Amino acid sequence: MRDPVLPTEIPLRGGTLFSGIGSPELAAPWVDWRWCAEIDPFASAIHAARFGHRNLGNVRSLCDAAIEPVDLIAFGSPCQSFSVAGPRAGLDDPRGNLAFIGLEVVGRVRPRWVVFENVPGLLIRWRQGLWRLPRGAGAMRVWVRLPNS
Repeated sequence: MRDPVLPTEIPLRGGTLFSGIGSPELAAPWVDWRWCAEIDPFASAIHAARFGHRNLGNVRSLCDAAIEPVDLIAFGSPCQSFSVAGPRAGLDDPRGNLAFIGLEVVGRVRPRWVVFENVPGLLIRWRQGLWRLPRGAGAMRVWVRLPNS
């Protein structure tokens, strides 16, 4: 018997933060991607040409009224602050706080699913108790992908 809960059988509306050129959209074409949030001009132009959905702009200044409710938010905030290949400045680097801002947006939108990708150094901060995610009934499902690099 096959699993009845396959991604292509569940209608999902999605949005991306720190959207870049649209990797989540390419990886999950069955999702009805409604919006993105990207400030880099080049990445925004590529994203607009490929997908054409609404760009909400700067994640730091998103207005709740502008954010359409979605079932899925995918994001990978800048990793330089926590990467072993970077300066590892952590929260002393302004980019280090962008992960928190992304999670704050997730908390306001309250999607059913969150896909969050970043470097292993970020998980250390998570384990130190700096981040809290909802638990129990009605909690969001969070998939955190941490590559080996």
